[in-house]
Amino acid sequence: MNTQTQDSFYDPLLEDLIPGYIEIQRKNLIALSKAVPARDFATVREIAHRIRGSAGCYGFKAYGESAAALEIAAKELRATHCHHLLDLMRKEFP
Repeated sequence: MNTQTQDSFYDPLLEDLIPGYIEIQRKNLIALSKAVPARDFATVREIAHRIRGSAGCYGFKAYGESAAALEIAAKELRATHCHHLLDLMRKEFP
């Protein structure tokens, strides 16, 4: 059963999967740390889109919202904003 927490739409059935999700997100942040300075906006959009779609289900609402903003910034080719959002995502994720 899905429940609404104060921070996100969180599915408690996914709780056992959170450690694996965290590991994947650490790899995603490393990939973004390479793609953003390289101005590889296609890769940034792809990774940010995946994060945006999954983060809230695992209880990382703010991280997912920042990923959504990063996806838009990459689509608009806004490199400085992408750097700022990546920094924010690093702070929001454990």
